[in-house]
Amino acid sequence: MFVQAVNEVRSEKTMSYLDPHHINRIHNAYLTFENEDTFTAVVSNNEILNDSNARLSVQLFVKQNKIEEEVFGELIERWEKSSISLKKSMNELFKTLANG
Repeated sequence: MFVQAVNEVRSEKTMSYLDPHHINRIHNAYLTFENEDTFTAVVSNNEILNDSNARLSVQLFVKQNKIEEEVFGELIERWEKSSISLKKSMNELFKTLANG
């Protein structure tokens, strides 16, 4: 069983902590021993050994949600528009301050 528990920590400054609810989630995943999207993957030894490198990387087995390219493109477009709007607003502010 692979558990992707990177999001099951509380970070404060440079330290990370496992709180009781994090520990309970990880423990319950172990007890149920089932696949859970983006959190756990139960993989057979044969499946691992079929990989010529027999890698044990969690990321190979527990898939994370990815931002689709289309969504990313929309985010970039919105960012560019807001950037233009901010630039215009700042120019108006500087003009007002210069004339005042």
